[in-house]
Amino acid sequence: MDYRSRYEEFLDQSMRTTSCMDPKVPHLAIGYTSDLDVVLMWEQSVFDALIAQHLRGIPAFEESQTIDSLEDLAGVLAYYVIHGLGGEMEISSPEICDWLVNHFESAKALGGTGAQCGAALGTIGYPAVIHISDKCRQGCEFLDYPSITAVKNGCLVRVPAIAGNDMPVYHFICQYSKGTTVTVDGKTYVAPESNRLILEFDTIHKHFRADAEYYAYLEEHAKEIRALSISGFNSIVDPKTAQDELKPLIAHFQRLKAANPDLIIYLESAHYLSGKVRETVFELLGPSIDILGMNEEEVMAHTALEGMRTDKSDFDSIVRGLAFILNLYRTRGMILHTKDYSAYYGEELPVDIELGLTAGNLLSGTRARVGHYGNLKECRESLQYGFSETGLEFYAKVDAWRQTHPEKQLIVVPSRYLEQPKCTIGLGDTFVAGVLTCFA
Repeated sequence: MDYRSRYEEFLDQSMRTTSCMDPKVPHLAIGYTSDLDVVLMWEQSVFDALIAQHLRGIPAFEESQTIDSLEDLAGVLAYYVIHGLGGEMEISSPEICDWLVNHFESAKALGGTGAQCGAALGTIGYPAVIHISDKCRQGCEFLDYPSITAVKNGCLVRVPAIAGNDMPVYHFICQYSKGTTVTVDGKTYVAPESNRLILEFDTIHKHFRADAEYYAYLEEHAKEIRALSISGFNSIVDPKTAQDELKPLIAHFQRLKAANPDLIIYLESAHYLSGKVRETVFELLGPSIDILGMNEEEVMAHTALEGMRTDKSDFDSIVRGLAFILNLYRTRGMILHTKDYSAYYGEELPVDIELGLTAGNLLSGTRARVGHYGNLKECRESLQYGFSETGLEFYAKVDAWRQTHPEKQLIVVPSRYLEQPKCTIGLGDTFVAGVLTCFA
């Protein structure tokens, strides 16, 4: 079936089926972390003043670097904007948090891959049972959808029912637009892409803490769960902590798979604060999961650590990068999401993964267009936009690749293209929600 018609197919199918789905019998499970995002409204004058007053030397950043001063903040922000990059970094000083809040207007929003994935599914009516780590009242209220439930005392409840009185876990989000300028030593640079940088002052997620009753619920109802989406390990900074605290997940996954061999476990990557922790997580969990998902920047970072250069503009280079990571971590399949297209590479799975990629493109593209999680009507309105030229170019090369590589499945779905997105936050998380719909 032609990729163009699959967008309509997803919308028509969702309109027919979501009203018949029972939130008391969810087929999708999502975990594990959440936070309360502080979305900073970009002000060029504030950014310019920060650069003029605090930038020292050439803008740069190093993996695992922390932001300890305004000089660090200026250098990192300038580097990211100049290169059009997105990522996540740790703030070590509460004074930096105060400076951000005092100098930028801001708004609160839901944060965390699993939490945002749940909100995106709730907006279009797909049931899921979710595990969150930040149970502040405002965060739980952001997840108040009839189809999204949590576990309390062994039963499914609406998410606000598990809210507590703890302080929120704050993550600061700086999103900038394509065309944003940075002037360094009299030379002006222009951001080539719209993107975002996540700055976290977060001590809770240095450890992995999961609710035992969530594990118990999934194991008791394993035959009903078709897909488990996991994420939220990227704030751990100590490899031994990651090894020790994530190891029990393997036994949990084994029990789930023993009860339901068809269950698909999907690990979504992120920008890890520690490259060594990222390697530890993927080496540990890779053989136990079915799908590893990431964006093109994460593919480039993974392969670079192994001495392999990946060119995101080159089709063959991207596919080689996916194949390399697949073999390195011994998982069944890779999912790649970009602003231009999404792709699946790996074993053929017993599910319509192309429809999932299509839904992921549509949900994330609609969020980029309207600035919030899109409902089905808003998603349909996104169909008026044309397809990305880069996505179409990659799609056109798939058939020739398949002729010479029959041992693996490769699917590419072009995305609708937006020159100036209204939002760059949570697009990968929203994409994951779309993929999960093909399992529902």
